[in-house]
Parts: sequence; C-alpha cells; structure tokens
Amino acid sequence: MDNSFTAPALDVPLVVAVNGMVCAEAMDLIRSADTVVAAEHARFFPERLSLSRTGGTAPLSAAQALAAGLVDHIVPIVRLRHEAKLTVRGLAAERTLTPTTSSARSQPRE
Repeated sequence: MDNSFTAPALDVPLVVAVNGMVCAEAMDLIRSADTVVAAEHARFFPERLSLSRTGGTAPLSAAQALAAGLVDHIVPIVRLRHEAKLTVRGLAAERTLTPTTSSARSQPRE
C-alpha cells in the first residue's frame, strides 16, 4: 500500500514555510510545493523513517536541502513568516500580470 501524500491540484501556487523538522508526508508536501522557504535550523528527512532504531538516515540541514533542490530560500527564523508572505505577494502579483504563471521551482508539480 502506498501511503505517500499527493497534493491536490491547485489553481494557485503552493508556498511552504518550514520551521523545524520535515519527514514522511510532509516531505511529499515539500516536493509538491512551488516555493519552499526554510528557517536556518530546519531539518529534512528525505527517506521514510522506520520505527526501528537500527539504521536510519541522518537528516539534511537546510543548506543541504537547498543544494538538493528541496528548498528555494533559507532565512533566519525571525524572518521566516515575513519572507513567506513576501513570496506569496510576489507570486500573486505575477498572477495578476500573467494569466499563466509558471512554477517558481525548477521541478514541475505532479
């Protein structure tokens, strides 16, 4: 059984602000977002976590997630909400100017 999250089709861009740890279905949400803004301390677990304490994977830092293409912007925590709002406003302005707005991310939404 596939338990992965599938973001619903949206008529507007999806902007995600990350403050903390991202794993499981939240990683699927990150991958389906148009733009991801992360706090500097954010951590990302790209693989599903097991309930077992054996093995496991180390989380990616925000900088590593940026290098991997999971994150578009890294900001200090005190600016996270502000930067996410600026991103939303910028995308909204683009939509009013251009009826067909392309994704801000290099990867297409699925």
